[in-house]
Amino acid sequence: MAVGSGTRETTEKHTKRTGILLVSLGAKHARPESIELAVARAEGLCGTLLVCALDTAEIINREVLHDESKESAQRYLDGVVSTLESATKKCSGRIQVKFIRMSEFVSDPSYEKFHLIVSRAYEEDGAFQRHIDNQTFRNLQPVLMRMGIQRRNDPRISALAEYLLFELALILFVSEDGIADIQFGNEPEMGVVDSVFSDKYDAFRLTFRRWQVQIPRNYRVARSGVSGQFGVDDPLGFLLPVE
Repeated sequence: MAVGSGTRETTEKHTKRTGILLVSLGAKHARPESIELAVARAEGLCGTLLVCALDTAEIINREVLHDESKESAQRYLDGVVSTLESATKKCSGRIQVKFIRMSEFVSDPSYEKFHLIVSRAYEEDGAFQRHIDNQTFRNLQPVLMRMGIQRRNDPRISALAEYLLFELALILFVSEDGIADIQFGNEPEMGVVDSVFSDKYDAFRLTFRRWQVQIPRNYRVARSGVSGQFGVDDPLGFLLPVE
């Protein structure tokens, strides 16, 4: 093999990959700076990055936590999404960056199949339901405590858990249908997602191809001028098929 040919092959392989960044619109990560950082991370690892705003899921939080109507929540989120979409269009680099709303995926019949499976698992598997509820309770602190929601069995937790059901269905959909090869994130993957991909729950073990989540902790962004609240050492979440 000629010197440098291995590097070229690796680069060509990476340019065929598609990465995805899921942006929770109510989180502190929903900022233009986070998108720029994700683009920098993705360079050299994939040729396209999808920036997906979780608008459909966030409506649930707005309705329950802020007592808003669906219409009011949608108007508020349209403003947030517009800001992030503008930031995405301004991102420059060696890869293609595309902005998409979760609502565009949700209307896909293939997504609906995954959401139905996830929802049924939540209704029928007590262990999975508790895991989702516990994850929801942890994710929304300290907001829940300020609202007086101090127990995981509060009925409002079940309503808020719909957010994770939407998000988990989306993660399974984009990986299983080959929409994305790599999932980028500002934090390590949630425990409930790890459990699903490690075959802990029967509803998913029999339905999906086995995937593994790898979180390299020593990856650095080799690009100057990129900084932010989360730094450049934050982990990446890889969704890779198990050979």
